[in-house]
Amino acid sequence: QLEMQQDPRVALETLESINLKKQNIPGMADQIRAMRANLHLTLNEPQKARPLVDVLELGKQQDAKTRAMFATVAAETWARTGAAKKATDTLDLFNPEDAEVAEMRIQMYRARAFAYAANQDMKSAERALKKLAETHPDLLAMFIGKKVHPMLERAAKQMIMRSGAVPRKMVRQKA
Repeated sequence: QLEMQQDPRVALETLESINLKKQNIPGMADQIRAMRANLHLTLNEPQKARPLVDVLELGKQQDAKTRAMFATVAAETWARTGAAKKATDTLDLFNPEDAEVAEMRIQMYRARAFAYAANQDMKSAERALKKLAETHPDLLAMFIGKKVHPMLERAAKQMIMRSGAVPRKMVRQKA
């Protein structure tokens, strides 16, 4: 986790060096896959995350937090790689406002924004963006850049401008 905070690429290399077939602790291989997929999403590489989440066994997780984390990572990956309906169906199983998954709230709203935008449901995507902006307007910056749905990016930019987090350009007229 320290490597993830300092350099996600180094963390990814460390996780990729683990032989998943030799993991004898139940669920450990899936946890490693989910962490790797999450790092790929952080690095804006959803196509590399897809094969990892497609083999996750979401229903076998006993712990509610782990189940929510797996579902969130999988749903964001699916939303960003063409399986938007599957993503929203998965996310609808969890309530981001539930106290039990509070530490996942930001990631859950992020995944919802991607999933709803991929389903062309911009009203719901904007609600998810608004929840992120209420937490902190800087969180909307993750939707500005490459490989982001254009309508989602536009909505995030508009919200950032309305929040006052970014100063408006001053236009001066010549006298």
